Amino acid sequence: MSSDAPFTFPVPLGQIPPRGRRFHIAPDEAARRAIAEALRIVELTELSAELTLLPTGADAYSVRGSLSATVVQTDVVTLDPVSQEVRESIDLTLLPAEEAGAEAARKAQSLAALDMPEDRDVYRGGKIDLGAIVVEHLALGLDPYPRSPEAEFRGHEEGSLDEKISPFAALAKLKREAE
Repeated sequence: MSSDAPFTFPVPLGQIPPRGRRFHIAPDEAARRAIAEALRIVELTELSAELTLLPTGADAYSVRGSLSATVVQTDVVTLDPVSQEVRESIDLTLLPAEEAGAEAARKAQSLAALDMPEDRDVYRGGKIDLGAIVVEHLALGLDPYPRSPEAEFRGHEEGSLDEKISPFAALAKLKREAE
């Protein structure tokens, strides 16, 4: 993870016992501000995650758990701040990025025997950054078009689904209105 990451929580893999380890992650206020800025949201008032990191063999690790957050985003209609709850499940399998050559092929065969999915994430330098995983899943859980329940489009009329106006009929109507 680069040094400009908004939040990191690196875990050295040497600290993970064979039965796995649980982590509670809750960034402080400064980290939440940095995350909010990176995700271009107004505010991140609360963020916590409960994760389990478990070795699954062949240098693979699984990260499972969930995160919950309270975010403030800009309403796409009124541009007012709107608070929303975000809940996301996390279920990843990670492999070392450094694998190469015959060793990678051998491990790929052993992972295929374990019936692991083809599309996996990677870790680097013998560490897994749980903070980066939490921020990524938070970003995926954000509402792309946040809107408060009171917001409404003014001056916009929804047509009936049964109405089928051809583009030529719409142009003819505009021509009549212009005359």
